[in-house]
Parts: sequence; C-alpha cells; structure tokens
Amino acid sequence: MVKRIFILVLITVCVVAGSCKKAPEEIVHHALLIMNPYQPVQKGANTVIPSETNIMAIDLLGEKKENIQKCQLYIQWYFNHMNPADRYDMSGTINEYEILPDGTERSLNTYSSASEPAATFILLLNRFYTVSGYSNVITRNKDRIKDIAYIVSHLQDEDGLIKEIPASGLKLLKTNCLAYAAMNAYIDLARKMNWEDMEFYTEVRDGIQNGIIESFYNEEKNEFYWKIEGKQKTAVNWENITPDSISQCYPMVYQIAPPNNDLQLLWTKFHKYNKKDDARDAGPVEGIIYHWAVSKMGEKK
Repeated sequence: MVKRIFILVLITVCVVAGSCKKAPEEIVHHALLIMNPYQPVQKGANTVIPSETNIMAIDLLGEKKENIQKCQLYIQWYFNHMNPADRYDMSGTINEYEILPDGTERSLNTYSSASEPAATFILLLNRFYTVSGYSNVITRNKDRIKDIAYIVSHLQDEDGLIKEIPASGLKLLKTNCLAYAAMNAYIDLARKMNWEDMEFYTEVRDGIQNGIIESFYNEEKNEFYWKIEGKQKTAVNWENITPDSISQCYPMVYQIAPPNNDLQLLWTKFHKYNKKDDARDAGPVEGIIYHWAVSKMGEKK
C-alpha cells in the first residue's frame, strides 16, 4: 500500500513539473538518430554539424524506406533551427549545435560555412521528395526553402564560384560541387512544385559549373585545386586523404569536368595514392563521398 502511494505521488510530481527527464540512454534526438549509424552517439556531448548530418541523411535515404520518417523528422528539426537573420543579415543559415546527454540543445552560435549546409540541405530535400513522394514538408516550408536556395546565389562571386561565408574569399572545391548539384536539385524540385524561379537558378548553376572548370581545374596535372583563397590556389597533397585527396571525389560524384576529359584518369590517380579504406577511415562523410564516387566511377581493384 505504501509503495502504491509513493508511485502515485511520483507520477503527480512529474505531471505538475511537466515531465520526468528520461535517462540519457533513452534520449532520442532527430539529428543524433541520423548520425548514429555513421558516427555512434557518445555518452557525453555530441556536436551536430548540419552539412555533415545532411549528407548522412541523403545516404540513409538511399538505403531503406524505413528511414523516411527518421529523415522527415530531421528535416523539420533543421527548418526549426534556421536563423531568421544571422550576423551577416542572411536568412536560412544554421548554426552548429551541441547536444548534451540529457537531450538539451546548445547552439554554438557560429558556423564555418553558410553555403555548404544550404547546398546539402537542398540536395536532401529533393532526395527526400524523390524517395518518399511526401510534399507536405516541402510546400509547408516553401519560403524557408527559397531562403536557403538564395544563400547559394548570394554567395556567388564574379567568377561564378561560391564562397563559404560573405566575409571571406575562401572557396572550396567540395562546396562548389555540392552547390552545383544543389542548384540542379532545386531546379528539379521547383519544377515538381510548380515554382517559378527555375531560370534564375539555372544561371546560378551554369555559373558555378563554368567557375569550377575555369578556376579549379588544373589542366597540367589533370586534377582539381582543392581550395582557392583570393588569388591563391592550393594544389592537392595526395598524401593527405582529407581535405586534399577526398576533394577530388566530388567532381566525380557530380560528373563535373572539362569537355572531352575522362574522369576515369582522375579516379585512377586517386587510387594510386589512396587505398580503398583510407576514405572510410578518415571519417563518416569521407566514407560516404567515396562510396558515392564508386557508384559513379566503378570499383577499383
């Protein structure tokens, strides 16, 4: 009898307080659910880097239909955490977050890139709609999606390339390949949703493609510079898998190359310096990108 009274009192306290906190191992966070298959959740704090989590979600959608709901919840989480206006007065950017063991979120109030999360999220949205056919989350967030797409165009420089943030001249090969693919994805999504800004983003996409070929491609070495900062171009150090060697996989994933160029030569060069497991060992995103490159270019023995 005493035990029953104690339980009833405990339940009453929980209801009055709002809810009893779950044990850390029972906490379910939408971003961590996406990350866990690739980067097992730690007992302590876990950092969510949205651009990386977006890539993991895209990859999950290619695996099993049962991941659709998991990705839909993450997509809504992303929308809910977008900045209405950040320090650069841009809408639609997103900060990195730290998730504490009890599920509490703490914004780090910063991001290393505005363009990469935007590009990868557009890719995720189009992939999600293609796989699921669910349009509600798309139509319900139309204005937010347009803000995200505009980030890419806003960060486009005169050479057609996309900067990481407005205050920097840093341009990365991987981000520009992702931005090119994102503009293709946005155009595809806009066509399906009957939106009317496809022509504008077609021009943005073409500018990115031309910029990659004209500025990033190193014809003499038949490879791509992995970074441009101001007038300084940084060639690949093939001894480093990341960020150097893995950057060369992005043009292969999205089939960006000068006319009459055989990307198989670059693929062969990649494997001359890197073993199959090097990318996977470097990190979850590197492993995913390598896997995607294999699907486009074929397995190397």
